[in-house]
Amino acid sequence: MNDYPNEFLDLLELVTAKRPRTVIPHILKNNYITSQELKDIYGYNHPPKAIRNVREYGIPVITYRVPGDDGRNALSKATGRTVLSKVLK
Repeated sequence: MNDYPNEFLDLLELVTAKRPRTVIPHILKNNYITSQELKDIYGYNHPPKAIRNVREYGIPVITYRVPGDDGRNALSKATGRTVLSKVLK
């Protein structure tokens, strides 16, 4: 915790909502948190929402993709919807 500026730590103390207050100490202790940890340890069914709540308080969070415990990569799910061709419709 001594690696962070005092202003930043003061900003973290202002956060009172439950979801971000759960995520912030975990990140400070371990330097990261995964979606799998948010699901398994804290029971959040929508982990991106927990990170978004932290960002809404003005706290920067770096996001990157890692393979899950089951070997799947979240990148394939994040590609979004695909448009059906006119022929298929």
